[in-house]
Amino acid sequence: MSAIEIIDSLILQHPELQAVKDHISSLEQQLLAFARVRTALKAAKPEAFSHWFVCGASEATDEGLPKYIEVCPQYGADIWVRYAKTNLSGGLEW
Repeated sequence: MSAIEIIDSLILQHPELQAVKDHISSLEQQLLAFARVRTALKAAKPEAFSHWFVCGASEATDEGLPKYIEVCPQYGADIWVRYAKTNLSGGLEW
């Protein structure tokens, strides 16, 4: 049971808790936004965050995607890993 669900059940008895619920909802939204910014910064400045990054890709494309990408595990590393496109795909089926 999430904090919001617990507060919803308590609001019936204590309406003043609505402000607490609103504050928690706001904090949860801010946390999600922070996580998106953190991910973007890691990708934009891998040298500062010791984070993996895409360091290369094939020029040949298939349906707009490269046939392979090269990933460096950390800025300054002497190795990279090549991931190739396969016929397997995932996602929502519409």
